[in-house]
Amino acid sequence: MRLPAIVIILISTLIIGLSIKVLLNEYFENDNLTSSPAINLQDSGSNNTLSESDNNPTPSLSTPAAIPTPSKSPATTSPNNPTPSPSINAEYVDVYVTYYGWHDNDPSGNKIAYPKKYFNEAKHDTAGGKGTYDDPITFASDKELFEVGTVLYVPYIKKYIVMEDQCSTCEDNYDDGRKHIDIWMSSNDDYEDELYECQRYWTRNKTKVEKDPPKNREVNSKPLFDKENGECLNSI
Repeated sequence: MRLPAIVIILISTLIIGLSIKVLLNEYFENDNLTSSPAINLQDSGSNNTLSESDNNPTPSLSTPAAIPTPSKSPATTSPNNPTPSPSINAEYVDVYVTYYGWHDNDPSGNKIAYPKKYFNEAKHDTAGGKGTYDDPITFASDKELFEVGTVLYVPYIKKYIVMEDQCSTCEDNYDDGRKHIDIWMSSNDDYEDELYECQRYWTRNKTKVEKDPPKNREVNSKPLFDKENGECLNSI
């Protein structure tokens, strides 16, 4: 029996469709076999999987190391002001220093052997002086050792003195090779015992004095002996 033409067409179309399906399935299966397998980054052990947040990492807010505060510089201590060294050109003499006053002057009182009215180099007509450069204190000695009018500076009492009087003991000592000066200690007819005690207190067997000193040496204006109350200055 001969099939109608329409049936033949439908059967042919079905067969062609099945063939195409088979071919397509074979194609895709072959394509999957030849393609590279997908790499599982999560399982590879490299731990390189990047999330969205990994592409824009948020910087860590670690606390910066503290900036060390510099230690304080040691306080500069002003050095004590030492006594200026003597001038290189200064001339110093080692002398024996004693003191005399109203009671042991010869004659007693304040008369001097080389007053200004007879010796222009002298500063006073009677024993006196404040110990400054312009008003030095009278001292006695041998004229062969110190000429009349010679000005000395005595560091240990911080006073200027001037040669204006004679001292017989100083002359004897100079003949024996000992340089001796006898400095006037401000006094009057009162407090004789206190005066002698003060004279002994300030006596020095050997000390340096400066010849022809400059006018800027330090001066202590206090008298060694206060003739008004008999008190002796204990320190400079």
